[in-house]
Amino acid sequence: MNSNSLTRIKYLLLQDLSMNRKRYISLFVGLFLGTLMLIYLVHPKYLLHDGSERFYVAVYNSMPVFIVCATLVFISELFANFSTKQKRVHQLMLPATKGEKFAARFLLCCVGFPIVFVIAIVLADVARWILSPLLFENTLPLICHKLIPDMLLKTTFYWEGETLDHFLFCSFMTWIATFYAMGSALFRRRALLKTKLCLMGGFILLVLFLENFDIPGKSAVDDNVFDVMRIVAACILLVLSVVQFCLTRRLYNRIQVISKQTWYDRI
Repeated sequence: MNSNSLTRIKYLLLQDLSMNRKRYISLFVGLFLGTLMLIYLVHPKYLLHDGSERFYVAVYNSMPVFIVCATLVFISELFANFSTKQKRVHQLMLPATKGEKFAARFLLCCVGFPIVFVIAIVLADVARWILSPLLFENTLPLICHKLIPDMLLKTTFYWEGETLDHFLFCSFMTWIATFYAMGSALFRRRALLKTKLCLMGGFILLVLFLENFDIPGKSAVDDNVFDVMRIVAACILLVLSVVQFCLTRRLYNRIQVISKQTWYDRI
């Protein structure tokens, strides 16, 4: 990728921020309010005594689920700028290749969203620190300076288990993220809902399929065999993630101004 490509990607990002600023502002406000509500759910119970450390642990343990849900919502909206004919015309007429446009969306998801989320966490914690004396006549110290580095350095958040468990968990989350990205490129309307329904349907079919086999539990399997099973499962998820990423890129490249409406677009 040469300097001209980087310049065009920068232009695409600025154009996207300008055209969709209202949607991104709404996303940021949602992240801020969601984080603030999450903090306040665990905040009051620690005010009657010195519970600053327990308050930090409670927020730290509650944050992963919120982060995963918010990330999946954002990924589902990754290609929302192609949802209408007018938006598709605008995007396809931009002076850049489809590869550069896809790279801009990728950077927006992998770099822009985490930065916005960090800012939302900091502002929510500061707002909690300012508002708590007015609401509870007491407050707890700021925790964002400790919370953010811990979440960035520990990829599996508060999970303290074996390395293979971490590997399997990260592989699973990578597969989920690429699945939702593929859903965003595939579905034109209500991508989040349709992708979630597809995922739930797939899990139900998988459970029904596995019921036909006598799968032994962990206690009945040798530890070495169980480790191999986890490695194989993680590798399969990573391979599927690569396949889904390639399919997402292929679906993105096939987007046209006027494209044939499929049956799942009518749902």
